[in-house]
Amino acid sequence: MSKRQKQEIPAAASTLTAAQRTERTAWAGLAVAILVVALIRIRLAPAPLERDEGEYAYAGQLILQGVLPFVEVYNMKMPGIYAAYAVVLALFGQTPFGIHIGLLVVNVLSTVLLFAIVRRYMDPIASLIAAVSFLCFTLNSGVLGAFAHATHFVVFFGLAGFCVLLRPAKVLRWYDVLGAGLLFGCAFMMKQHAAPFVAVAGGYLFWRLRAEAKNSVGVRAALLTLFLAGVFLPFLVTCGAMWGAGVFDKFWFWTFEYAGAYVSKNPFARIPRNFGGTLVEMVPAVFFLWCLSLVGFGAMWKRRRVSIFLLACAVAGALAISPGFYFRQHYFVLVLPLASVLAALGAEWIAGRAPLAFRKQAGVPAMALMVAAVAWAQYALADRAYLFTRSPVEVSRALYGANPFPESIEIARYLHDNTTPEDRIAIIGSEPQLSFYSQRRSASGFAYIYPLMEEQRFASQMQQQMIEEIESRKPKYVVLVMVQSSWSASQNSDPTFFNWAQDYINKRCDRVGVVKIGFPESTFYWGDAQKGISLVAAQPWVGIFRLRESG
Repeated sequence: MSKRQKQEIPAAASTLTAAQRTERTAWAGLAVAILVVALIRIRLAPAPLERDEGEYAYAGQLILQGVLPFVEVYNMKMPGIYAAYAVVLALFGQTPFGIHIGLLVVNVLSTVLLFAIVRRYMDPIASLIAAVSFLCFTLNSGVLGAFAHATHFVVFFGLAGFCVLLRPAKVLRWYDVLGAGLLFGCAFMMKQHAAPFVAVAGGYLFWRLRAEAKNSVGVRAALLTLFLAGVFLPFLVTCGAMWGAGVFDKFWFWTFEYAGAYVSKNPFARIPRNFGGTLVEMVPAVFFLWCLSLVGFGAMWKRRRVSIFLLACAVAGALAISPGFYFRQHYFVLVLPLASVLAALGAEWIAGRAPLAFRKQAGVPAMALMVAAVAWAQYALADRAYLFTRSPVEVSRALYGANPFPESIEIARYLHDNTTPEDRIAIIGSEPQLSFYSQRRSASGFAYIYPLMEEQRFASQMQQQMIEEIESRKPKYVVLVMVQSSWSASQNSDPTFFNWAQDYINKRCDRVGVVKIGFPESTFYWGDAQKGISLVAAQPWVGIFRLRESG
């Protein structure tokens, strides 16, 4: 062995040791960040369920009782999210705490998946920046991050699918392609908004197979067919289950026909107001992180290996948050993995423009980490009340205003204590969490009454259907929710259902409880204490009524 070779061996060993040290440091940093975020999420976990969570939890509860979606509860979401909630309820308990612990698990798994994906294309520190930025983005109060919306589950399955596909150093086998297809199929079954990302995955696979010269045309066609089979299999299995339960027509109507009417209501003129309003809520707490993402979007073009893919994801993200031009806050969870990767690229770009003396002394990765740390600190400072001091109930009230989410727990307790499992309750409002909390089935399958109030062609027939369901099932209790956000009625809404509800309650029911929703606390009146309580239209309230024996 020559003298030169002997000198190169220690140098290579030293380089390898440094690389291993950096890798371990990145994983350790990720573990610390996950632990901090987990403690915050555990603190917030008792927060009362909001409406979407209530819908998913009630449907998941029914699944655990052997009742499939669209048999006794229906809405336009794909039923995969109901199955996911059933798993969460079975593993962590049928409580808000259990549901939010399930969200914590999904968020942590998504973070690790993102770290693993980015690590295949970037150094460990950049991967750490992307992962920790994702933890901050998804916890942010501006996207309602403490609450288990379906978009978090879409992101988890989507990242899992990309983790299988995005392996530049590995030849894709048939089981990789099939597994990725199944994961993207599950993402779509969580919510239809996943469709653009499924298209990106299919486009990437097509490009990847063409780039591998040894694959014949027949092999490429077979692998693409296998991917598509995996994508469609969860949907086809769901269709079969709905057909077997005799509710395929309802399933198709709600998830395609009504969903199509729902997303076609808003004109283009609503985009500035809806999009701008959401940005005002979503951006301030993570302003520095979004700035890094914008810088990263400009810097990504220097990385030819990934720039086209990231651009495709950006287009998919824009499409995913845009159906109906509602731009709801939690829709933006779908673009947060991309925003996190761009934030890492932005931090790298800024660090690379630092004075040469600083770059030599600290190194670009370390400086990029410091740049990102400033953005994380800005988030922690801006969102500090939500993260550290407000109680879970205060967080619910601060984010959701006068919506009766905290009050639903006590109302449901009363309903549970004064009914049997065979009794039904009717909810005149959009509060499906009441059925979940009380463990009593709703007299109507409508999770919300929003569709009844909307200006869409199915509204009148929906009103008649809900009226017939309530009258035929004779609920023991009726809950009337007089909160505007529980109805979202407009001047052009069909008044038939509201007029019927007033007549039904006045003629057939006796009031047994009233809840005046107030700040910081609401006031509950039960039994004789609620008699003579005056109610005004300006104050949101909830009335609990018992059906008369002759009703």
